[in-house]
This record gives sequence, structure tokens and C-alpha cells, in this order.
Amino acid sequence: MHVSKFPFQHTRMRINASIMARVCSVLVLLAVAVVGKALTPSTFLTTVDKDRLKAVFEGAVPYADVQSAHYSILGIKLLGGTLPGTQDTCKFLQSKIDAGNIASIYHASEASKALGGCKFDVPNAKKILGDAIAPSSSVQDIAFAFFGLKNLGLAVDDKAVGSALLEALKTDDSPLSHGYSFLVAAELKSDTTKFFENIEDVIAQADEVDEKYVQFEGGLFVTALVVDGAYKLADKAKKAPTIAEDKVAKLANYFLSRKHVHQLKAACQFVSVIKTLTDNKFHIPIAVSLASSVAVSQAEPVVKVRVTNLMGGDLGQLTVTADSARHLAGCVGHGWLHLSLSAWRMGAERPYVGLEVTVATLISSTRPVANATKNLVRRTKNPKAVTRLVAVCNGFLLYRSLYELNLMEAKPARGFYRLTVSVAPKKADSRLIGTAGAEVEVKVTTRVSVENVEIGVADRDQMAAARTTKLVHPNKAQVPLEADSHQKILMRFALKDRLTGKLMTAHQTFVRLTNLKTKQEIIFVSEADNSLTNKFDLDVGASAKDFGYQSGKYSIELIVGDAIIENPFSWTLADVELTFPEGSSTKSETQNQYSKKPEIKHLFREPEKRPPGAVSMTFTILVLVPLLILLLLWLKIGVNVSNFPLSISAVGFHVCLAAIFALYYCYWTNLNMFQTLRYLGILAIPTFLFGNRLLSGIASKRHNSQTVDTSKQPRHAPFQFTHIV
Repeated sequence: MHVSKFPFQHTRMRINASIMARVCSVLVLLAVAVVGKALTPSTFLTTVDKDRLKAVFEGAVPYADVQSAHYSILGIKLLGGTLPGTQDTCKFLQSKIDAGNIASIYHASEASKALGGCKFDVPNAKKILGDAIAPSSSVQDIAFAFFGLKNLGLAVDDKAVGSALLEALKTDDSPLSHGYSFLVAAELKSDTTKFFENIEDVIAQADEVDEKYVQFEGGLFVTALVVDGAYKLADKAKKAPTIAEDKVAKLANYFLSRKHVHQLKAACQFVSVIKTLTDNKFHIPIAVSLASSVAVSQAEPVVKVRVTNLMGGDLGQLTVTADSARHLAGCVGHGWLHLSLSAWRMGAERPYVGLEVTVATLISSTRPVANATKNLVRRTKNPKAVTRLVAVCNGFLLYRSLYELNLMEAKPARGFYRLTVSVAPKKADSRLIGTAGAEVEVKVTTRVSVENVEIGVADRDQMAAARTTKLVHPNKAQVPLEADSHQKILMRFALKDRLTGKLMTAHQTFVRLTNLKTKQEIIFVSEADNSLTNKFDLDVGASAKDFGYQSGKYSIELIVGDAIIENPFSWTLADVELTFPEGSSTKSETQNQYSKKPEIKHLFREPEKRPPGAVSMTFTILVLVPLLILLLLWLKIGVNVSNFPLSISAVGFHVCLAAIFALYYCYWTNLNMFQTLRYLGILAIPTFLFGNRLLSGIASKRHNSQTVDTSKQPRHAPFQFTHIV
């Protein structure tokens, strides 16, 4: 990223450089100290996100089981979508329910409740679900049984449920179990103080990631279940949950980072917790998101931000203030930008889909706003929607969640900025979280012009003056240049910021030479000196290899681009006839670098010179002499081979063993190490199998013989006394 080198022109005061340096140092320290405190969510659940989630829920049709039906129907209902047909879905639930499975009854009853107008009977449901409400059951089973009984309209003993949950939590106190216990406790009529006190301990178990997100080990579903249950329980207890505001913001950031979820169960719980964080009596995180292009310029000087809840809903009348704008390059030449327009005004925008009249038409109209409002009401047939979506300001219909600021009025230098935004409701609301320290990033762009362009040819030894031609963008030199291996091509140019009239540099400044015949390209980088003048010198002789010694006509093209330049350009300056020494090009140097390369074959080291045959023969005889002596001794004392078992395993093992010895001999004579290891691996398998079977047989035979000998001995041997002299 390019960093500009010019400071801001402050319009109100001039500050001594040393004082500015000290202030800058303090700001850097403060910036380091507050790292991680910009926790306000920068996104929300947009219309596109809601449509995508609806597609996830609707994509579950036809349902595979009652669980998918439960989460699909509930998800569609939470998003305000069109529910499937009641009659057909109810028949499906009745046919798929497993009357002996607690989870199946629970999911079917939840789907029936969300669908509405669907009733079915489950044989022995009261007994099956009632028996599951016991201290020995898991928390999940107790929760499923409790909600199943309630959904089926059966009686539930709240005290028994509460005590069973507390006992079950002693066995399993995972966040998942606590999440289910919170949801159950929120529906109990008995005392739930102990469950409410658990909220603080459970939230403390969450893991923090990058000082911006908080999540539980189980992922999205577990985290959403715990937070959703905690706020529903707090609503019943009529007390705020013991969750710090910064953790609420971090939890909201985590949820929104997972809004592209495609797993049905997690998606349903995600929508549920987002709606809970949007509408509760204790904590409502706000989202401050950039609603305009990230690029700000003289043509588009306005920065727009959208301030909503997590569902994208309106928060009422707000005062949105830009506290500061910090150049991301740091304090060298930049720093904090004073904004003379710190208060953001409400911005005009096209209304939501469904409103048939556009804002642009209303803005250009000379009719009173009251008439325009009536027209909008008449077309939409929804007066409440107008009250929520639009407001009146200076005779225009404005979107209440959209705020804009003319950043260019502060005359910022080009570059990237981080704007710090604070939000204050006109009517005090202590529930709002993230009203201070919200950040949006923008970039101030500019248009660039190229000045003082000169291109020419000079001798390498600089004995003669360079012959240069001045050019004006976008014109091309009329006379082609000529250069050989004893010359070099020169180019000089400067980039000027049209907004400030000062010289500048660009992040990407290239010079491309293209062979007009072969279309082969070679690109060089042009760099600026201390005076911000870009210089490009090409030594033709030294660069001959880069060109593949291909003489001919080339086009010279200047390419300038940067993230903060609005008008990047590619300008063909001139043509040049390059002449390289003849005969210097070789086939290997001129061939295509992307062509197929020759195969690389591994070469083993040449074997060392063998010793004379007489030495080898003598050594071999000396090695075999002990074997010969062994055979002679066996012949003299007699060899008993009657115990050799004539079985397949015995014969196979000795044959394989002999083959291994033969392989060693071959390795000594003509095989290399890799070939020997390959054959040895093949022989090792049957050798192991035969050997294992042979040893097992010998051990079994020895054990049987010892058993027979023992059975022949008397059971009670008589005592023998030894006479002691």
C-alpha cells in the first residue's frame, strides 16, 4: 500500500513541529492502549442474508425426518417467510414420529407448534416423557421431555423438572447442558434463581478470539443456544443477565461472522439468537456499517453509514457523530484529521423493495412532503411502514437508518482513513451497546496527471549528450527511437496530484516493452528519487538476455496505478528499434520459458573399483570354512533330522529364509540397494507368516507333551525323609 508523504493542511491553527511530534506519540500510545475496544459490529443481517437463510430452510423440503422439519419450519417462521402446507406437513410428522423416542416426539411437537393448527396423538407420550424427567436423565432429555409435554398440552410438574435439571447439571455442566437448562427455566413457574445465577459462570467459560469474538467450544449452535437461553431466562426473572457489555458486543461479532451458515440446526438457532439480541429488555447491540463506496473523492465526497440493530431494523432518532478520522499511515506526515462537519445528517436512499415510488422522484419533485407521503402511503397501503422507514428533513423523504457526512469538506490528503463514529439516541436508551468507538474505513482518492515526460536514447559511456523528446499525455512520439547494445533508453516523468497540485508517487509504476512481431512482453519497475521524479534507464546491452537477444521493434508503455488513484492509465509513449549483437542468441536462451522441460533422471554414484579376484576368492573361502567344519562335525557325531516337521509352514519358512540369503548374495553381486529392499519387502511377508505359524506349532506341541508327562505322575507323591548324620 502506498503511503502519501504530505501532511494535512489544518485550516484553524498551526502547530509547532515538536509539539506535533509529542502529541503524535501520545496518540500512538493511546491507540495501542485501546486496541480491541472497537467492538461495535460492522455488519448486520441484510435482506440478502435473510433470503439466503430462507433458502437454507426451504431447501430442507422434502423433509428427511422430524428434526429437519422442526428446524426448517421454525427458521422460516422466525424470518417471516411462508410456511409449508399445514395438512401435508402434519401428515408427514404423524407418519415419521417415533413414539418411543424422546427426541423424535420433541422435534415433532416443536414443528407442530411452529406450524400452527397441527395436532396429532402420540401413544403413551405422557408416560414416556414423564419418565425422562428424572435426575438420572441427561439435561437434553429432560429439556426435550419438558417441551414435548408442554407442546402436546400435557401436565408438567415444574418443581420436579427444576430439581431434576439441577441434579443432572451436577453430572454434566457443559455449556450445551446449561443452554438447555436456561431455555427450560425460562418456561418454569417455580423458582429459577439458581439457574439465573449460573449465567455468569457459564459465560465466563467462553473463549475469546482476537479480542473481538467470544464463542464456546461447541461452535455456533452451542454459543447461540446459551446466549438465547440466558436472555429468555433474564426476561422471566426481570433482571439483566450478568454479561458484560463488551462480551455482548463480542458475542454479536461472532454471530455475525457466522451468518453464512448452511447447517440447518445451527442456522435456526442463529436466527433465534439474533432476534433475541434485537428485541430484549436489557442489551441491544447496534451495528454501524459503511453504506457507501469505500472510495471518497471530489466527485463522491459523501461517506454514508447505516446504523441499525442486528436484524437491520431502525433504532429511532439518533445523533451520529464522527469523532475522528485517522490516517492509517500513522503519524509521519499525517495523523488525526479534524472534521469540521462532525454531525452526520440523515441520507436519502431508495426505500425497501415493495415501495413503488423511488426517492429520486420524490427529491426532484416540488410537491410538499406531505403530499408525497400520502402518495407513498396510498401505493404501499401500509402507513406504519412509512413511519418506520422514512423521516422528513428539509422537504425530503429520508431513510432513518442512513447517515452521511461530506468528508472532503475537511480537506483530507489522499490515503486510507479509519473513521471513529459515536451514536446517541435522541431518547436515552440504556439498552444500546456499541454506541461509542464504532469504526468504518474509507479511502480518499485523487486524480493524477503525468508531467514533464521525456524519453530518449543516450550512449552508455555518456560521451555524447542524450537525445530526448518531450511528450504530453496521451500523445505518442511520432518518430521511433533506435538503440543498440552500446546505448541505453532514458525516461523521466513526474506524477502530480490534481487536487493539491503537488508531486506524488504511485504504488505501481511500470514500463512495459512489447515486441510488435512476437507480442512477447518484458516489464520493468520505475522508481522515484528524493525529488519525486520517476526515472527509468534501460541498458540495452546488459538487458539483452532478458529480451532473449530478439532484435526488432518494441513499443514502450507506461503503466501507473494505485488504490487511491481514480484514473490509472496505460500510455504508449513511443516505439523503439532494439538491435542486439548477432549470433548471441542460443536455442536454450530463446526457447519459451513455459515449454516442457527435459526429464530429470536420477543417476546413482558410480560403483567403486572392485578388488582383484584373488582377494575376493580368498575372503570367500575363509568365510565358508566354518560352515564346512560344521558339516564335517555333524557327519561325525550324526545328525538327527527326524524331529523336522514336514508341514507347509516349516518348509515354506526355510525356503523363504534361503531365498533371503540368496537375495543378499545377489545384492553383493549385481543388485543395488533400492532393488534389494523392494525384493526383501516381498519376501518378508510370507517369511513372517510361515515363521509365525511354525513357532506356534512348535510351542503347542511342546505344551501338549508336557501335559502328558505331568498326567502320568501320581497325584500325591509320598514324603521322603532324609537321614541326617
